[in-house]
Amino acid sequence: MAARTVLDLAATQTSLTVTFSLDPEQPVPNLDHILPYLGFTGTACDISEHIMPLKTDVRFTICPSLESTLSQWTAWDDELSSDSRYHLLVTDVQLFGRMQEHSGRHQHSITLSSSLDPDQNQVVHVELHLLSHIEVVELLCRVYREMRSTRIELESLRRDFMDLRNRFGMSMENLATWREELAPLLGLVHPLPAQPPDNDDPM
Repeated sequence: MAARTVLDLAATQTSLTVTFSLDPEQPVPNLDHILPYLGFTGTACDISEHIMPLKTDVRFTICPSLESTLSQWTAWDDELSSDSRYHLLVTDVQLFGRMQEHSGRHQHSITLSSSLDPDQNQVVHVELHLLSHIEVVELLCRVYREMRSTRIELESLRRDFMDLRNRFGMSMENLATWREELAPLLGLVHPLPAQPPDNDDPM
């Protein structure tokens, strides 16, 4: 059987850090709060048509594979946590360039809030990834080729199964010719119907 293809995205990437305070008087920020620093006014501008927010383990620095995006998707109102790394998968080249420019104006370091106590300050990592249309087409072609290969392999397995089924049936028939009492058990003949009990009562 052919090995399963892992679709890792080869995407342009920009990294930035987001700092915020855990002081009780400060609300915990979410992904939506970093959008103004990337050139957006909020999620109301339908950016979800061009950007998919993802969340992974903090040690996962590369772009997640396409096949894992649904399981790693996160909402824009997800509260930021230093235990996670966030990925913004951008499908528009010009939009990605503008996001890079806005991030660069802040030296790729955003401070949403800060505390005088350093231990109360949290830092999370956000990765910007560009997924071009050409990469999408290439990935779809790979998936299509794999699907066709799997379909051909499945058809071959079906033929092998039918052949084994026929051979097994013939073997059972041969066995039943030697042991007739096995025929009903093997479903080769229908068992005789049970005889109704004798009824000696007069009509």
